[in-house]
Amino acid sequence: MPRANSRKVPVEELISAGGVVYRHGPQGMEVVICGRAADGVWGLPKGAPEAGEGLEARANSGL
Repeated sequence: MPRANSRKVPVEELISAGGVVYRHGPQGMEVVICGRAADGVWGLPKGAPEAGEGLEARANSGL
């Protein structure tokens, strides 16, 4: 049963492309992660496509 005072949360759809960059190092698998200084969030390298740019081109452009 829905709540009488429930609010809808705005949803924004974001599209990004990226990949997993790795290598077999001397002590096993090594993976690249990137950190954002502004908020301390860590994640895989990725980016948002520019107008007219495909997702595959975007994923490859940052590597």
